[in-house]
Amino acid sequence: ILFILAFIPQFVDPAQPILPQFLIYGGTIAVLGFIVKSGVGMTAGGLGRALARNPIIERVLRWVTAGGFGALAARVAFAGARP
Repeated sequence: ILFILAFIPQFVDPAQPILPQFLIYGGTIAVLGFIVKSGVGMTAGGLGRALARNPIIERVLRWVTAGGFGALAARVAFAGARP
């Protein structure tokens, strides 16, 4: 909502009714966003299932995740207090 309120006014024609323009632009952004995010979700879901079936890739992903969490834990443990 904030994005629409901040971004869309520059494309609104003040000589025309404002509310229908906002609704059209906002609806267009919502529909296109839904389409893109649905595609990303479906692709990620299929890719995730395919990767989970491969034991080597699953092991590598576990090690990478463990390494990332270990690095984050080390950073938190050794971080000094900030004023």
